[in-house]
Amino acid sequence: MNQTLSKFIFGVFKLNLLVGLSISLVLTKLYNKNVAFAFMAGVMITSITFIIKGYTIHTILNFSKSKSVIVAYIGYIFQFIIIIALAFLFIDDYTCLLTYILGTFAQFVGIILYWFINRKGSD
Repeated sequence: MNQTLSKFIFGVFKLNLLVGLSISLVLTKLYNKNVAFAFMAGVMITSITFIIKGYTIHTILNFSKSKSVIVAYIGYIFQFIIIIALAFLFIDDYTCLLTYILGTFAQFVGIILYWFINRKGSD
């Protein structure tokens, strides 16, 4: 894998964990552990799928074979199934479901923080 892409993916992953742990700690103090767990589960699942998507896109762009494209589409479908299946764990409690969804959106905070730290736009 390209070194800059790998640095970007794992840099965003580290910032996602930092943001997720920080907000989960605040949620533990304000609400309870279940809400914090739901938020952290959303952050972790989204971070893991971000790494998988990065490797998948790299494989598709560099090794464009029909088999790798089919595997990539199957991978995307599998990732959506995992995210939706974990959402069903929190379906009984709307507060936990909302924090899980917010945890999945917290990845964008990690990407923006990574952009501010490195000060790189589109070169």
